[in-house]
Amino acid sequence: MSIRDAERADLPAIVAIYNASIGGDDTPLEAASRQSWFEHHHPDSYPLRVLEIEGAVAGWVGLEPFYGHPQSPNTAEISLYVARAHQNQGLGRRLLDDGLTRARALGFATLLACVFAHNEISVHLLKGAGFQAWGNLPDIAEMDGNRYNLRIFGRPLS
Repeated sequence: MSIRDAERADLPAIVAIYNASIGGDDTPLEAASRQSWFEHHHPDSYPLRVLEIEGAVAGWVGLEPFYGHPQSPNTAEISLYVARAHQNQGLGRRLLDDGLTRARALGFATLLACVFAHNEISVHLLKGAGFQAWGNLPDIAEMDGNRYNLRIFGRPLS
């Protein structure tokens, strides 16, 4: 098992893991539609990293600018996903720890994570890593004919 910077060849696996994780979305993403998103990641600014097991991508973690605001250059949003076949094995924590390490090394002062409120596993993971609930956006997402809250978690890195 290793965590490394993502390569273009990893994009189909990254997208497949994302699509499987969001489950209820009516329109799965295609790798071709995520090329621009992939290109915005760079190891020296906003890394995209993959966790590889026996040569296959089993999960990923990425940092992105928060909200695109020039007033928040020291804040990044972190996202991570683990393939269903590899969940409940501590890989999410390994990816989160890698993202925290990269964010600190890049000089970010604050990390934010946006998680659906009903995603108890992710909420538990973030809280266990020192993130706190900083906001709640009620009923802003619709999946499977249901409306869901989005929670914002934050953590200072100092």
